[in-house]
Amino acid sequence: EVASATVSYNRRDLIVYALGVGCTDLRHVYEGADDFAAFPLFPAVLLHKGTSFDVVDFPSPTLLRLASSGLALPGARALLDAERYIERVRDVPSAEGAHTLTYQSR
Repeated sequence: EVASATVSYNRRDLIVYALGVGCTDLRHVYEGADDFAAFPLFPAVLLHKGTSFDVVDFPSPTLLRLASSGLALPGARALLDAERYIERVRDVPSAEGAHTLTYQSR
C-alpha cells in the first residue's frame, strides 16, 4: 500500500540529525557548504516528526494518521516499528519548508 504524508523540517533539523548519527561530512553538518544536503537516511525519522517543530508524542499524530489509513495490520491496537527499508529515488530536498513524502508498506 502507498500513502503520503506532509512533513516539515528546516536546516537545523537536517544538521541535528546528521550530527546525531555521527556524521562529520561538512556537506551534511554545515549549512554554509556549497553542496549542503540532507543525510540520506533522514526520511526514516520524518514520520515521527510530521509538521511539528517541537517535541511530539510517540506515536506522533502523523504516524497515527498513516496507521489508520491502512498501513497497519487490521485490528492492531499498537504500532511496532520492527524494520525499515529505504529506497533512494532522489535526493532529499535540503530546502526548508513543507514537503510531501510517499511511503509504501510491503
